[in-house]
Amino acid sequence: GEASRALASRLRDSDCPVMTDTLPRVLLVGCGRMGGAMLTGWTERGMARCVAVEPHAAGPTAGAEVVASAEAIPPGFAPAAVVLAIK
Repeated sequence: GEASRALASRLRDSDCPVMTDTLPRVLLVGCGRMGGAMLTGWTERGMARCVAVEPHAAGPTAGAEVVASAEAIPPGFAPAAVVLAIK
């Protein structure tokens, strides 16, 4: 809502080192309903391209390269964070 937009604006305008124009790269483990919803929100807010590990992917996912296993993560991919979106 309005309060969260105001807070985001204040953080973006401050000297806070964690806020950037582009959200950092993320390794998303699990891209079902919850992980997919998070990914959609991050993509809409300008997240850098990320990798999602999802063995049962239904198809392409906007904003992420979806791989079936950890072994398939592209060499050299260096996420700023790993997010677990699994039950």
